[in-house]
Amino acid sequence: RRAWGPGRDPAKKINSWGPRKPGGPPPRHIRETTEEERDRLRRKWHIIVEGADIPPPIKDFREMRLPEPTLQVLKRKNIERP
Repeated sequence: RRAWGPGRDPAKKINSWGPRKPGGPPPRHIRETTEEERDRLRRKWHIIVEGADIPPPIKDFREMRLPEPTLQVLKRKNIERP
């Protein structure tokens, strides 16, 4: 039997844990890439960006710190890159 967490009412099927928090900043090896490396990767993958404070491109879904069930669904659907 599954334990109920704080604010969870099994009769009403309510879970008040709140929304999932973002994964935080990208891993260090991504943050430390140069703008030239980022631009080269964007050209290679045909990524078009505009604006300010553009995040670096991420090569792998694991680097996005997605939950494991989400990674499994992407894999089943043969979606390999962000």
